[in-house]
Amino acid sequence: MNIKKKLIYVLILLFFSNILSSKTLLLENNNRLTFDDIDNLTSFDLTSSIISENNLNLIIKDLVSSDLINDVEFTSDSNYFFLKIFESLFISNIYINGNVKLTNSDIIQNLTIKNNSFLDESKIIFNSNVIQNLYSSIGQENIIIDYYLEEFNKNSYNLIYEVKENSENYVSNIHINGNTFISSRFIKSSISIKEKKIFSPLSVSNFINENKINNSLSKIQKIYIDHGYFDFSINYEIKKHKNKVSLFLFINEGFRYKIDDIKFLSDNEIVKSLFSKNNERINKSLKNKFYDDNFISTTSDKFNKELSLSNNPNLVVDHSYSLNNNSVVLNFFVVEQIPLTIKKLSFYGNSVTKDSTLRKQVFIKPGEIYNKRLTIKSLNNLMRKPYIDNAIVSNEKNTDNSVDVKINITEKIKSGNFKLGAGYSAQGGAASSVSLSDSNFYGTGNKIKADLSLASESIFYDLSYNRFYIGNYNIDNTMRIFNSSEDLVKSYGYKRKSSGFDFTLKIPYKFDVGNDKYFLMSTGYEMNDIYSLSSLASSSVTQNSGKSNNIFFHNSYVANSTNDNFNPTSGVFHKTTLNFVPTGISDDDYIKISSVNNFYFNNKLNDNSFFILSKIGLASGLSSKIKTKDSFSLGGDFKGFQFSGIGPRDSSLNYLGGTKMYQLTLGYSTPFLFDNSDTFIFKYFGTVGSIFDSEFASTYNSNAPRVAIGASFDVMTPIGPLSFSLASPISKNDNDKTQSYDFSIGSTF
Repeated sequence: MNIKKKLIYVLILLFFSNILSSKTLLLENNNRLTFDDIDNLTSFDLTSSIISENNLNLIIKDLVSSDLINDVEFTSDSNYFFLKIFESLFISNIYINGNVKLTNSDIIQNLTIKNNSFLDESKIIFNSNVIQNLYSSIGQENIIIDYYLEEFNKNSYNLIYEVKENSENYVSNIHINGNTFISSRFIKSSISIKEKKIFSPLSVSNFINENKINNSLSKIQKIYIDHGYFDFSINYEIKKHKNKVSLFLFINEGFRYKIDDIKFLSDNEIVKSLFSKNNERINKSLKNKFYDDNFISTTSDKFNKELSLSNNPNLVVDHSYSLNNNSVVLNFFVVEQIPLTIKKLSFYGNSVTKDSTLRKQVFIKPGEIYNKRLTIKSLNNLMRKPYIDNAIVSNEKNTDNSVDVKINITEKIKSGNFKLGAGYSAQGGAASSVSLSDSNFYGTGNKIKADLSLASESIFYDLSYNRFYIGNYNIDNTMRIFNSSEDLVKSYGYKRKSSGFDFTLKIPYKFDVGNDKYFLMSTGYEMNDIYSLSSLASSSVTQNSGKSNNIFFHNSYVANSTNDNFNPTSGVFHKTTLNFVPTGISDDDYIKISSVNNFYFNNKLNDNSFFILSKIGLASGLSSKIKTKDSFSLGGDFKGFQFSGIGPRDSSLNYLGGTKMYQLTLGYSTPFLFDNSDTFIFKYFGTVGSIFDSEFASTYNSNAPRVAIGASFDVMTPIGPLSFSLASPISKNDNDKTQSYDFSIGSTF
C-alpha cells in the first residue's frame, strides 16, 4: 500500500471514529436561561445530533466566557453529553443594612460589583471582604458581614449585605516618650493616627488597627534613620479605659552618627574626573557633619544632573554607607545602566481625590528620567496630606527603556470635620463656637473652613479657602473673608465693627524635620466702623469715630520647634511680624513691629520643664497719629490683670493702648498623669511688663514695670485644655484693672 492510500485510510478511520463518538447534547439546571438563550452564546449549533468531544470543548469555553454563565459541569453516557449549567445571578440593586459608622455611599463606591450586573457567589464573598477592610480602616475590627438574595422579579435579585458593627474604640490621646531630636508635634503630624476630640464627630483618622500602628512606627523609624539615628528603636503600648484608647509610643533615639570618612568609588574616567573636581567641596559640606540622607541624596542628584548635561545619562551616581565605631563611612559610587524614562504615571484607589490633585503633589512627571529618590519623596509628601492614609508605589519596566509608575492610594474615607466648642473666661465670659471644614474640598486637596464665634460682647465669623499651589508651584495660599462685631464701651469707650478680606502666602524657608520655618505674606482690605461712643469719651477716643477704609500688608517670619501645640515642654517658638498700612491708599496709616519669643526646656531628671515667654512691640502712625484701635494693648495673658487692663487711659479711664510694649514671663511646669485621658499640669510663674507712650494725650500713662506672680493648673481633656489660674499683682499703677483669678476652656497659660 503506497503512502497516499495509507493517508486516505487514516482519514476515513478518523472520520468514522468522530462520527461514532459524537452524541446529542442535553442541558441541565438552566432555570432562567432557555435553550435558545444558551445556543446563542456559542457559534456551534447545539441542536445538532452529532456533537463531537472536540466541539464540546469549544462549546464549554464559549459558555463559561459569558457573563450569563458562571460555570459548567460535564458528564456523558453512551448516548448523550450532559452539560449542567450554573447561571450567573443578575443583581438589580445592592443594599447595605445595619451600617452606622460608614454610609451607604462610603461602602458601595468601593465595591467591585454594581447595580444591574451579573455575578456569582465568589464575587459576593470577595466584596464582603472589601466591606471588612473598609471597617478595619476606621478601627472597626471583627465586624460580622452576612448577605442574602431577595428575589426582585422572575429573573433578577436584590443583594443585601447585613452589617453588625462593634462598639467604637478611638484614640483619645497619643503619648510620645523618649524623643528629643524630633518634636511630638511633628511625629503626630507625620502619622495617620490622630487624637479624637469630643467635638470632632466627623473625624475617622483617630481609629486604630494593627496595620495602621505598624505603618506609623515604620514612618517614624524611617525619619530617624534618614537623619543618622541608626540605633533607633520604638515600641508601643495600648491602654484602654472604657471605650477610649491611649496609644503610648516609647522611643529610644540612640546615638546620632556623624560622617567620619567619604569615599569616591569608580573606575570610569568621566566619573573619576567629576568626583575629583567636587571632592574638596563635598568633604567640606559633609565630613564631620551629622548624617542626613536628604542632603546626601541632593548631592547625588547634582552629580547626576551634571552627567546628564554632559551627555552621559547612562551613568548614575548613588550612595551607600557603613557604620564604624559610632561613625559613618559614606560611599559615592557609579552604576552604569540604561536610563529609564517615565512613560506613564498612574494613580489607583483614589475615589474622591482627583488625579490632577495627586499629580501636583508628586515630584515626578511622565517624560522625565526615573529618579528613585524623588519617587520616595513623592510618597512621603502624599502620606502627610490629611486626606491620605497611605501610598505605595510599583514600577513596570517596558521594552523601550521606559517605566510605568503606579501609585496606589488609600484615602481617608472622610476628610470633613465638624466642631462644636464652648468656652468660658473670667474676663470675656461665656463663648461658643462652630467650625466646619473639609481638607479635600471636592477632591482638590484644598481646604475650606468656616468659623463662627459668639460671646457676650463679640460676634466673629471667618470663611477661608486654603490652596496648596499657585499655578504649577507648591505654594500654600489662603483667601479669607472675615467680619466681627465687638462691644468695647466698658474698656475702650466705643463699639466696633470690622469686615474685609485678605490673601496670604505661606512660603517655606528651610526644611528641618524638627523645626517648622516659614514666611507669611498677607495683603487685604478692611473696613472699620467705630460707633456708640461713650458720652464721657475724650478727644483721644473720639478720634476713632466713624468709618475708615484701609489696605494692609502683614508679613511674618515663624520658626517653631516646640514639641506640642497646647503644652510644649521643649523647643522654641519665634514669630516676628510687620504690620504696614500705607499712606495715601488708607485712612488709618501706621506701622507696627512685634516679636514673640518663647523658650521651653525639659528637666532631664523628670517630666518637669521650665519656660520663658516674651513679647515686645513698637508702633507709630505715619501721616497722622496711630488710633487707639490700632495701638498695642496689654493684659489678659498677663495674669493678674484684665484684658487691656494695663496702660494709658484718658480722664474717663477709657483705654488708649500704647506704641511701646514688652512682657516677660518665667515659669516652671510639672505634670501629673491622672488617667489614660486626662492630665493635670501645674505651673508656677512670674511676669513683668509694661505698655506706654500713646500718641494721644493721656491722663494715666506710666512706663513703670508691672509685676505679678501666680500659679495655674491645666487639665488636658479630650475636649481640649481647661485652665484655672490665680495671680497676684505685686507692682501696678493705680488705674490698672486687676483680676486675681481666671478660668477658661479651650486655651492654656
